[in-house]
Amino acid sequence: MNARLSRVTDREWRAMAHAAHFHVEKLAGLCGICRRTLERALQREWNRCPRQWLHELRMMEARLSLLEGCSVKETAAAIGYRTSSHFSKTYKKHFGISPSSARCNPPPPTKFRSLQHNSRAHCLRFAE
Repeated sequence: MNARLSRVTDREWRAMAHAAHFHVEKLAGLCGICRRTLERALQREWNRCPRQWLHELRMMEARLSLLEGCSVKETAAAIGYRTSSHFSKTYKKHFGISPSSARCNPPPPTKFRSLQHNSRAHCLRFAE
């Protein structure tokens, strides 16, 4: 892995992803590397391509926001969706349940168990 990236903590990765508005090119720019180097780094770290990792991270952030009582509209805006309808369609496709339903009946966290880093699960909550 790029020496610069090997020192980046999980929390820093998540914060940079949020700062990059979950865009691969912007994330690579924040890291000071090219997109291809970022692809290789994330493949080694999380066994995911950047786009997949960012999507899963974004959906986890959404899930946590909804469970904390935020509205669908607030959650969509917080994770960078321009419309709550696009967010709702994406959320339902990812989890199989609408975000408004998830607020009352959260889905089992099966999607989250697959996010592994160095053989241990990580909470993907962003540092605030």
